[in-house]
Amino acid sequence: MPIPREDTAKYTLEPKHTVKALQMAINQLPKRNRHVIHHSDRGVQYCCDEYVKLLTKNQFKISMTENGDPRDNAIAERVNGILKDEWLKKMKLKSIPEAIDQLKQIIQIYNYGSSHSKFR
Repeated sequence: MPIPREDTAKYTLEPKHTVKALQMAINQLPKRNRHVIHHSDRGVQYCCDEYVKLLTKNQFKISMTENGDPRDNAIAERVNGILKDEWLKKMKLKSIPEAIDQLKQIIQIYNYGSSHSKFR
């Protein structure tokens, strides 16, 4: 029996679906490389106890927007996209310390030396 259109969100935002998807992603991570930051908005599916417990159990650092303002997430996603598209995709990083060092430099350039800095 199909789900009535007005009830679709109720069923697709149930925590069991996002928890299952998260567990699938965790299962695909290399065992030796579990330094993960999980960024999301404050959607109910990401704030529920079961989801947060799974993140915590797997030692993920949790990053969420401060007050649930959807514009906060859009800004973070834009910055992440710029970091990936304009910088990281072109680099061949060999280690986490090298990645951290490069990200610090990129963020410094982004914040203080690029055309984007005028928006600060």
